[in-house]
Amino acid sequence: MDIGTLIGLISSVAVIVTAVLSGFLIAIGGTLAATLIKFPIATFATALEDGTKAAFIDRGDDSQALILTAGGLTENAFLRRGRSTVAALLVNEARRK
Repeated sequence: MDIGTLIGLISSVAVIVTAVLSGFLIAIGGTLAATLIKFPIATFATALEDGTKAAFIDRGDDSQALILTAGGLTENAFLRRGRSTVAALLVNEARRK
């Protein structure tokens, strides 16, 4: 293997890594910029803090209990209002957003 091959391999890896990192920075930077345009900085900072805490701090929540609670609430909604009414409520809620 000559020096040209070695330089070619190193430069190609560097170009690929740079492209991946720049794509990542464009995606993250664009998302942050759009969020800052939409919301005040105080709201953004609070959301960032809350999201960081939720993602990285284990509060010991019981996932199974949460799933069972959500299932019970859904079952109650179906029993009280009927399937079509619950579906209509969900559609209306989605349209409002």
